[in-house]
Order: sequence, then structure tokens, then C-alpha cells
Amino acid sequence: MSKLRHLFSSSKSAKLQKGLRRKHFARPARTALGIEQLECRWALSAAPVLSLDESEPITSDEGSSVTVDFKFTDAIEGGAPALGIDPFGYLDESNGDYTATADIYIDTTAGTWTDGVNTFSSVPVSRGSYTVQAFVFENFTLGAAFKITAVGDKPLAILAQGDITIDGMIDLRPQSTGMTSGYSNRHLAGAGGGEGGKYLDGLVQHSPEYYAALTGKPAAGAPASSGGQVGMPSHGGGGGGHGGDGGHGSLSSFTAPGGVAYGDLLTTGNIQGGSGGAAGEFLTSVNPGGGDGGGGIELSALGDVTIGASGSVLADGIGGEVTGGVAGGGGGAGGGIFIHGEDVTVNGTLSADGGAGGNNAAGGGGGAGGRILVAELAAGSTPAPTINLAMGATITADGGLSVRHPAIDLTGAAQ
Repeated sequence: MSKLRHLFSSSKSAKLQKGLRRKHFARPARTALGIEQLECRWALSAAPVLSLDESEPITSDEGSSVTVDFKFTDAIEGGAPALGIDPFGYLDESNGDYTATADIYIDTTAGTWTDGVNTFSSVPVSRGSYTVQAFVFENFTLGAAFKITAVGDKPLAILAQGDITIDGMIDLRPQSTGMTSGYSNRHLAGAGGGEGGKYLDGLVQHSPEYYAALTGKPAAGAPASSGGQVGMPSHGGGGGGHGGDGGHGSLSSFTAPGGVAYGDLLTTGNIQGGSGGAAGEFLTSVNPGGGDGGGGIELSALGDVTIGASGSVLADGIGGEVTGGVAGGGGGAGGGIFIHGEDVTVNGTLSADGGAGGNNAAGGGGGAGGRILVAELAAGSTPAPTINLAMGATITADGGLSVRHPAIDLTGAAQ
């Protein structure tokens, strides 16, 4: 049987207490590769087939030799799709070693990275129906004094051929622009997160365009129904979905549905942000905006990934608005955080919480919590990999609070 030769990351996996043990071959040296480094052996199926590879009957005189060729056929068995983006596939895209000397601003819509000195362009990585904007380095270090702010319509990935060290803040939360339009504050969603629904000046009330504007927007690659939905007049908006369904906005016996869940990282291996909450719907143009969803980030290294005690990765959705005092907006869902490397240590904070519903007379639904996955390479790599979640680490992906008026809760009981 001929040997299959191919450098790959196997997707066969086993759950750990805090994530995934992902089979992955050790990073080869940068020198010329020998055949041994490129070779892998696939597992056989339960029913391989061994047969003669002869079109004619085999005949031979007694005492003479004969050569018989056999044919071996088998279906190659694999597991789930390979999880995450492999930095090894982007060796030629590296921007070299990088240590932050100033705050960094990333716009994933434009695919740009600026820090006052350097300007980098992203490498688009297709994830099927959407794209992740990746920035590639040899080793990447974010010191405690510095911060990354990432906004835009696509998730973010930072890839390293060596190590990633985070002692500062990576902020994927929606960012306020300070601008207002109608009754909604304007925000920029976190990288890859969905925008909250909001009233737009000039729309005819209760027209299809009006309801479309008030509906929460899905995150990149998320189902259309993952955004919070608009309820009946005078109802709070539904919360955005992601790690779970968003909370319903409610008043009396009517509800505004929350967005649906999506994006299980253990199944898809694809990073995504959280979807937006719906705006509250009132009988006039007083429509408090829905919260934007948190962004999504993948930190992927062939070496180690370390989140120091002062380091944080924040991908929270924001709460629904309360402007107008009647029907609150739904909260934005928490985003996504996916970290994988040879050894992974988390001493700091990872957060992908959903935003609360707006607390008005008809309260908005809370945004769903996001998704966080910390993964390592396989035990067969050298040295053996580890995941270290320190006692001081804080890791949360909680759903936001849904708010109902205590006098008219669906159950008839005050909450």
C-alpha cells in the first residue's frame, strides 16, 4: 500500500474540561522538509478490502515462481471539519515580529490595521458564506499599556508562526460614535457582530422598510433569524442570538421573539460574532434601539498563546436602549473568542456576555451569551501541550437580563 504524504491538521478530537484537544502535527522546521515530516497515516475503516489486482487467471508450472499483485482499497476515515485557521498555511503573509508600541485600531470592513506607525492589510480567509480578516505575524506581543479596538462587518483573526502574548486589552465590543439619528444612538458593531435594530429618519411607520430597520441584524455568516425580532406595537424588542437564543421582549400576552442560536465552535471551527437585538416598537417614532452584538476573534499560534493576568479579550454585546420610556430595545448577543496554540495559558479575562434588554415599561429581551473555546494541539506534539486556566482567570459568556414590567409580566407575578 502506498503511503499518503500530506501535511494536515486532523480533526479527530476529544473534549477537555475547558475546551478541545485538537490533533495537530508539530510545526516543521523552516529548513527543507524531509519525507518523514510530510508523512501521515490515516486510520483504516472497519471494513478495508484486499483483492487480487489481476484481470486474467493466475497459472504457473509446478516449481516455478509467480508474482501476484494485490489491490488494497479503503475509505479514509476523518472526523469533524478541521477547527480554526492554521497559521502554517499563511507563512508567506507574515508581517514579521510585532510588539505594540501604541494603541491599535482595526477596521475589518476595510481590512486595515493602524497604530500610528505601521499600516497592515488583512489576509481574507473564506469561511464559506463569510470572510474572516486575518493579520499574520511571526510573534505577536500586546503589552499591558496598549489596546486593540476592532470594529467592522467581519470577524478578526491574529495568526502567529510563533507565540502570541496578550497583557493588554483586545476590545471587540460595539463602539459608540456619539452620533444620533431619530431616537437611536449610533454604534459601530464589534468586528463581525450584528448591528442592533434602530429607527431611521424618514421611514413610514409600520411599513415593511420600517420593520426591517427595527429588526436586529445577524452577525457575519449567521442565520437571518439570529437577530432579535420586532414585536407588536408598544412591545420591547427581542434580544440577539448566538450561544443560545435571545430573550423575548414582552408586554402583556405578546412577545417579540429573540434571535436563534448558531455557531457551535466545536462543530464548525469558524469564529463568529454575536447578532443584534431588535429596537422597541411604539405607536409613534419613539423606538429605542437594539443593542449591537459583540465581535468575534480567533487567536491562533503554532507556538504558545498566553493571556497574562492584566490581559483581556472582551467581546460583549451592549444593552438595548431605553430612550422614550416605553418599549425597550433588545440586547445584543455576546461575540466569540477562539484561542488555540501549542500551549495555552489564561490568567486574565475572556468575556462574551450578552447585553441586557432595555428597562422600559415594555422591556427588551436580553442578548444571548456568546461562545468561547480554548483549544490546544495534540499530545503527540513535542513537548506535550497543556491548557492552563489559572485560578485568577475570569471566563464568562452569560446571557443578558431580559426586562419585563413587574405589573404585567407574562406569568402574572412580579419579578
